[in-house]
Amino acid sequence: MSVFKNIAAVRLAQAEVRASREAVAAPAAALYAKGYEHPLTVVSAATGVGVVLGMLNIHPLRVPGLVSILSGGATELASRAVMLAAGNFMGGGADP
Repeated sequence: MSVFKNIAAVRLAQAEVRASREAVAAPAAALYAKGYEHPLTVVSAATGVGVVLGMLNIHPLRVPGLVSILSGGATELASRAVMLAAGNFMGGGADP
């Protein structure tokens, strides 16, 4: 394969990734908004998943992709907690 064919294949793959991201963006935003409006539902679902994983004796860090979600999620959780605390204690509108 020549260099130009490789470059063309890479550009085609990049275009497919961009199209896939755009296709997923709207449903992901809707899901995020629904979770923001109904946090009890999200917490209940997370609890249910935890119970099921515990009953099946599956260590959560062995689930593919969960380590990266947890590591990124911990940072996100900490930043949101700080923003909420700043909004509540300082009287500012710290809305994300």
